[in-house]
Amino acid sequence: MGADGSSGGSRVPIVAAVDGSDSAKVALNWAAQAARREDRPLHIVTVLEPIVAGTARPILPPEIYDWLHEGAARIVEQAAGTVRSTQGVDPAGAATGTYGAGNDVIVTTEVAIGNPAPVLRELSSRAHSIVVGSRGVGGVKGLLLGSVSAHLHIG
Repeated sequence: MGADGSSGGSRVPIVAAVDGSDSAKVALNWAAQAARREDRPLHIVTVLEPIVAGTARPILPPEIYDWLHEGAARIVEQAAGTVRSTQGVDPAGAATGTYGAGNDVIVTTEVAIGNPAPVLRELSSRAHSIVVGSRGVGGVKGLLLGSVSAHLHIG
């Protein structure tokens, strides 16, 4: 990897983990501004954690997983749409809805499957930086991405 964070001529992305929470919106705002400022792509990801019952076997019908995956896909696509449709930098961020990236930032999305902390740790190994909110959502929404920021610190 080069000193500028590039590898093989391509820029290493900033990864923003989102779950639809207010905290994730603030993190997305920060990541979008950083991507624009540093001329880096922005990769928006959410992690869908499968529900298991003591084994690797899912306990819910496949239709439920399809529904959860569709919801997760909507979360990352809405986040990407917000970033793609806004221009300018606003330090107030999510409070005003201005995310500071605009059309000049390459935005990609992903719905990853697995335990959020290890998945995001692995993504961070291929990223310039990873940005997560300080607090995730709970309840049913928490199935999409829980709060994992404490697990992502560098030891």
